[in-house]
Amino acid sequence: MILKLISTLLTGGLVERLGEAYRASKDATTDQARIAADAAVALEEQRVRRVLAGGRLITWLQGAWIFLFLVYDAKLIVWDKVLGWGVTDPLSAELVERQLLIMVFLFGPPAVRRVFGR
Repeated sequence: MILKLISTLLTGGLVERLGEAYRASKDATTDQARIAADAAVALEEQRVRRVLAGGRLITWLQGAWIFLFLVYDAKLIVWDKVLGWGVTDPLSAELVERQLLIMVFLFGPPAVRRVFGR
């Protein structure tokens, strides 16, 4: 139940519509109904691919990551270094590595598309 709600919120109901299209294709009894259902499946699959390949979900993840990254870096630079009002423990090597991997995962594909035109 909760997973269905989360998938609906993140994908705008695409997963549910794709499931309905698959069911309609499976339950089609005539050739005409099967062709129409297969076209609906293809359309929904295309929409899901667009969302997964840099659509709404990735955009929200990128925005959240940028916000958190900027807040943390602003705290480190402005609060700790410039003003000298705070002390932050050094980051572990694992955390820095994980942060870099997430950044490459989120920002790498859009950057490659912009550079190479697809």
